[in-house]
Amino acid sequence: HWEIINEHDIRRKDKGTQYGKALAAACKAIRQEDPNAVILYGGLASTFPKYIDDSLKECPTANFDIMNFHCYPAPNPPENIIKQRVDILKESMKKSGQMKPIWLTEIGATTPPKYSGFNVIKKAVEKLGLSGRKIACIKEKFSNSYDMAKSLFPESQKIRKINYSNIPKLTPDYVLVLPSGQIFPKKYSQDIANFILAGGAVIHSGGFPFYFDMNDPKGGAVGNATLNMFGANLLPHWQIDPNMPSRVTLSKTKSKIFESADVSDITALRCFDYNTKMLPPNSAMIPLIQMEVDGKTLTPAAAYVIGANKGVFISVACNDGTFLSEEAQAIMLARNYLYALGTGIEKVFNYNFRSHEEVSNYEGHFGIVRKDLSEKPSFDVFKNLVKLIGKNTKIVYQDCGAYCRADWVSPEGKNVCALWCKDESKKVYVKANGNFDILNLRGKTIGKIRAAAGTKIRCRISQSVRYFVGAKIDSVTLIKKPEPSNSVDK
Repeated sequence: HWEIINEHDIRRKDKGTQYGKALAAACKAIRQEDPNAVILYGGLASTFPKYIDDSLKECPTANFDIMNFHCYPAPNPPENIIKQRVDILKESMKKSGQMKPIWLTEIGATTPPKYSGFNVIKKAVEKLGLSGRKIACIKEKFSNSYDMAKSLFPESQKIRKINYSNIPKLTPDYVLVLPSGQIFPKKYSQDIANFILAGGAVIHSGGFPFYFDMNDPKGGAVGNATLNMFGANLLPHWQIDPNMPSRVTLSKTKSKIFESADVSDITALRCFDYNTKMLPPNSAMIPLIQMEVDGKTLTPAAAYVIGANKGVFISVACNDGTFLSEEAQAIMLARNYLYALGTGIEKVFNYNFRSHEEVSNYEGHFGIVRKDLSEKPSFDVFKNLVKLIGKNTKIVYQDCGAYCRADWVSPEGKNVCALWCKDESKKVYVKANGNFDILNLRGKTIGKIRAAAGTKIRCRISQSVRYFVGAKIDSVTLIKKPEPSNSVDK
């Protein structure tokens, strides 16, 4: 097998023609040496339609064997993100004249126990006297900042886990620790601003905060709008200087660090500049990290103290994506495989098996086992998937609106039905023509159903996959009215 350049589209979305020429030359050379070689289109980091179309004009799909892409959906449900990318690939291949099997050669989620920039954030927390406050974190869908909150505030006896919709209910004596990354539900932008303006504190790490709307399926950019609501402002490199690099290695640039904090956990910082352009009266911005880039002084990490109520916003623009908890990683892993294999993707490669815990905080924790080979929850989930699916098993996926369903026959000849919700938990009736067992995400039996054929079993399903193994599941229906007398709870 030959893959021609990995993630060749990164920062080159307008260079599809160039890649297509390189791919065509590589295909020709490989075929001359080995006509039976399997050639993969290089794994795409994103799926910009024009880039793909331009590349296939230079090297049509007839020249290679496998279309190939990568996908890191967190914190969004994976089903919609994978579908969007596959639809784009299929449309581009259709234009090119020949459909090819699709491989997903990288998918996964990282689970660092702390924010990048943890130490400098901790210094700011201590300086601003936030340690004695009540602590809240986000726990919704795949967004979970509990581990970050616990690491920053180990003395806190209780960390309140809330949904984004609960932000308006937070009193100003709270510190809200946000999930890492650049995604936030835009409809709660004013709520987060009101919380800070009232005297609340918010902590963030990872890129441009609030930049993308979590609820926009196309990932619409919000930009500075949310930051500006409470007086913060962030200039990105493309607005400072189009020729400025997007990120720099902190150790290789001249920098000034707040209270000499240890920043060895920060491998790279985005070339962003927090500033005071929108700062309201009675406010201040405290630079946490300043660095020299192309003769300009940038502040990619800062603490804002806003207005008479002394609201606080702390942020470090690390070159990081979204972090998940280990439990959320496990839930996403099962759904990645079931959706991808159930919708016709031929092969799926989880990134990766072992966390190396090096290079960067973000890159170091993708494994389903840790560096010391101790197992994360994802390891059991993966092992259970291998047992239930086996090799070359056909999975049939159905998007049922409020929930998802995947069906197949296991290597042992047993019917398997997997059920899960994209978002909130649901109650359903499950009706089978015989006995079956209910297994949790890790394969542990949590119920043995021994009921007459046609009996409706009342179940709750959630974001975490449940497996129904044994008799074929005839139907699954949402509960919308009082239960009949012939139903059984489970």
